[in-house]
Amino acid sequence: MFYSRKQQGKNSGLLTKWILLFALFFLSACASDPKRASPIVTQVGEIQKSLKHLSKAYEKRDESAFFKTLDADSKLLDALKDGIKRDFERFTVVTLSFVIDHIVIKENVSQTTLRWQGRWTLPSSSEAIEKRGKVIFSWVNRDHPKLTEIRGDSPFGSLPRP
Repeated sequence: MFYSRKQQGKNSGLLTKWILLFALFFLSACASDPKRASPIVTQVGEIQKSLKHLSKAYEKRDESAFFKTLDADSKLLDALKDGIKRDFERFTVVTLSFVIDHIVIKENVSQTTLRWQGRWTLPSSSEAIEKRGKVIFSWVNRDHPKLTEIRGDSPFGSLPRP
């Protein structure tokens, strides 16, 4: 079909108006307020941060940072203290990784089911002890979750004595 220049001008102007209208609609949709994360998503993120902080403090053998992640009111602190100190004195290099399998969040507490694997290197040799296991960490929900209980194969302070 052939159009005269007059008809092409009308069609092209109409097309331009539709494109501008579409662009305006698209840009206004993008400019809306961002949605806030739900409290559960926020809590999961905080648990992940605490878990990462815990493992990094353990790998760096930073006793102060490690124990700050534990709830001061729980019995866990006393139970881990000797084993953690022994680990920090005994091993020169520690690598530890966690994979979260499941998280249960309740009003005041949360539980994470984890798989972990670690490698502990002795200073006197290049030999390393490798272990893996499954564990459930219980957290008290605060601004930053604090570890209150460890059930299962704990990666912390549980290696056999020399």
